[in-house]
Amino acid sequence: MSQVEDRSPTAPQRADPQPESLDLRAYTRPIWRWKWVVLAMAIVAAGATYALTSREAKTYQSSTQLYVTNANPSAALSGVSSGLLTGTALADMAQLFTAQAITDSVYSKLGLPFGSAGSVVVSSSQTSDFLIVTASGHNPVLLARLATTYVSVFGAAQSASVVAAAQAGAAAARSALQAIPATT
Repeated sequence: MSQVEDRSPTAPQRADPQPESLDLRAYTRPIWRWKWVVLAMAIVAAGATYALTSREAKTYQSSTQLYVTNANPSAALSGVSSGLLTGTALADMAQLFTAQAITDSVYSKLGLPFGSAGSVVVSSSQTSDFLIVTASGHNPVLLARLATTYVSVFGAAQSASVVAAAQAGAAAARSALQAIPATT
């Protein structure tokens, strides 16, 4: 009889019938062997992070909301109410808040070189009539003075604008009254 040899590749059979399982100890053994190196790396990383962040200058931020309405000095003469500002007018006012003339006046009042106190950003809200004034810098006391001075200088500029418009309206009303002929 002829004997046939089986040459097909087969996997070697295991002697134990249990399936191969993942052993957590097999994974943690190399880490445990090098535990002092792992611990030293963690301590060095924490120390370096602390050293870097403790040397950074602290930055403070302060913000406030400023309610804005449209003061119309000719409303008393025309009967039109002053009312609230539109979203566009409020956005324009936010841009004017940090205009060069206002900023120059603020730093002049503070007696400081331009830009040394910090920065001020003004944004408008689309859903309300508030301007959000945010000051940021490294000195919290100076930030409070900066934000307060910006609000007061801007308020004074807006008041002066309203007073000038009121005086112009009063002058126009006086001219119109003088142009009316007198009746006897």
